[in-house]
Amino acid sequence: MRQAKERRAYSQSPPRGSPTSGEGRISLRVDQPVEGCEVTTHAFYRSSDGDIDDDDFRLKFSWSKSHSKRCCANKQCARIGNGEGNVVLLMATVDCAVCLRQGLSSDSARFCTLECFRSAWSTHRQIHTNGTTKLRIRGADDLDRHKSVVQEAPVRPTTERWSVLQAAKTYTPSTEDVGHILRVECTPLFRTGEECGPPKYMETNIVLPCMYIHPYSLPHVRLVPPMAPTRQMVPAIGKDERLTAARLRIHGGFRILSYNVLAEIYATRQMYPYCPMWALNWSFRKQLLQRELQLYNADILCLQEVQADHYKNHFLPMMTAWGYEGMFQKKTRESMGLEGKVDGCAMFYRSSR
Repeated sequence: MRQAKERRAYSQSPPRGSPTSGEGRISLRVDQPVEGCEVTTHAFYRSSDGDIDDDDFRLKFSWSKSHSKRCCANKQCARIGNGEGNVVLLMATVDCAVCLRQGLSSDSARFCTLECFRSAWSTHRQIHTNGTTKLRIRGADDLDRHKSVVQEAPVRPTTERWSVLQAAKTYTPSTEDVGHILRVECTPLFRTGEECGPPKYMETNIVLPCMYIHPYSLPHVRLVPPMAPTRQMVPAIGKDERLTAARLRIHGGFRILSYNVLAEIYATRQMYPYCPMWALNWSFRKQLLQRELQLYNADILCLQEVQADHYKNHFLPMMTAWGYEGMFQKKTRESMGLEGKVDGCAMFYRSSR
């Protein structure tokens, strides 16, 4: 077996992806990919004189997927935890040298930790054709005794292959992408379309499943939480308690919902240290919000902490498609950085009522 080099999310790129002296520099960051959630690239081009220039340059993006999976091959791996309460699929960093020497699929030869490899050895060794028989490795104890032999065995070097997915600034991972890693290629271009520098590459963490249910009778590991318990509707019907909430609309009543959606500018690691960053990401949370708001089927919605750009780009188009009209009032203070990074209150009402 051999210990693969540690991967750092959002910081790895081949040497040729770094601009040379005299050219510009690309700053590139990519969100944690989650199945069904749009992954956004955060990139800008800094020219050789140090200025961020959007007038003379533009960026071209290309997404690719690793041919092999990078999740742990141990079927009994809990696949949870990084010591900070984060629920994640652990990146496989330990390779079985016997599998690599025999040319077996790397999908079944990678493990997240040495301990995980040892616990899976009794079943994993059955896929070897003859390597473990010659070494007389039968169990975890034998594996420790032959550790140096396996490490010193000649291992055929592996080169990751990539499948091109699409050319766009964003990408939404599918079910087929779960367990793989994504690679983003960002190339600076002049406005004429001519390349003005070498591309920069960025590899993500492995794509997380939207909902992961372990297929081997282990406790279920959920990445997307189940729907919150149904909130009790409080009917304002005065003394006539014979009218139920479901019948209020027949008598001219309205269903009103008040909801704090937590603006993205406040969803930070400092404010919520117990929550993984991918779960605080707006591209993930907006789908949960959409699911819950639609469930309540209110006639009037009063939303707090709505970010100005999210109202324009997400809430207003979504609610309009559902048959609502709306209005938004932002706070009187200035935006936090870019335009639209200020929160306020939004109100929507069903236009048919």
